[in-house]
Amino acid sequence: LTIDIDLHNYAARRLGIESGSVVVIDCLTGDILALVSMPCFDPNSFSEGIGRLEWKMLNSDDRIPMLNKSLQGLYPPGSTLKPMAGLAFLKHGIDPEEKVVCGGGYRLGNRVFKCLGRHGPMDMRSAIMKSCNTYFYSMGRRIGYDRIAPIARMLGLGQEFELPMPSQRYGTVPDSAWKKRKFEKDWSQSDTLNATIGQGYVQASPLQLAVFAARIASGKHIEPYLIEGQQKPLKPLNIPEAHLAVVREGMDLVVNGAGTAVASRLPFPDIRMAGKTGTAQVRKIAGAQRG
Repeated sequence: LTIDIDLHNYAARRLGIESGSVVVIDCLTGDILALVSMPCFDPNSFSEGIGRLEWKMLNSDDRIPMLNKSLQGLYPPGSTLKPMAGLAFLKHGIDPEEKVVCGGGYRLGNRVFKCLGRHGPMDMRSAIMKSCNTYFYSMGRRIGYDRIAPIARMLGLGQEFELPMPSQRYGTVPDSAWKKRKFEKDWSQSDTLNATIGQGYVQASPLQLAVFAARIASGKHIEPYLIEGQQKPLKPLNIPEAHLAVVREGMDLVVNGAGTAVASRLPFPDIRMAGKTGTAQVRKIAGAQRG
């Protein structure tokens, strides 16, 4: 297997008893180095005949230990998708230097869609760095989500991968045709605003988000692999290198500038990390939701 067992176990220990997933992919090869879903369970309990009490505990645990969250868990990816939206904006003629003034929200009709703060003038790189909803609302509405969805699919969302594991779930990359087919309703501008920041109907698995990040990092059509020797030659994405450079610079600023993940900056001068934060409500407990 491609799994690095020490890294995999380290990630599992860091999650501990929390409900979560860690997927680590080599963004040059597609090798899956860690594929963790917590809390987990002992499969030997089933082969030996699971007791009624243990079965009840597994089924009643609101952290859902029997769900492989990495492959089967579907969640709103939130602001992690803003670099993807940025690539769609660039493809459809948005100048990355153009600024949108963020006053703390974006008005659509009689509703104000909130931002995370009052960011002032934001270009694309600074909007990724600060995770400015207002910028992405404005540009997303300008080009429409039907032009954003194909980039999401190109980067791995809504896709199944050729892995020797059953029951992957595809998630949802919505567009106007999808909504018409599923709900017999027209796509609305509020749907566009929500989807552009990874909310609304958008759902993705942790594995898909890892592939998404690896494709942006490499500029290649990365496929995830679990078995060594199965890797195929990588094809370049149909995305201009100049466009990738803009969103990579924004993701670098998230960690190494004055961005939303500055606390995660690595203390090693020879190792530099880029990324994108995102928050969404994913877990229901006693009638409430927890992020």
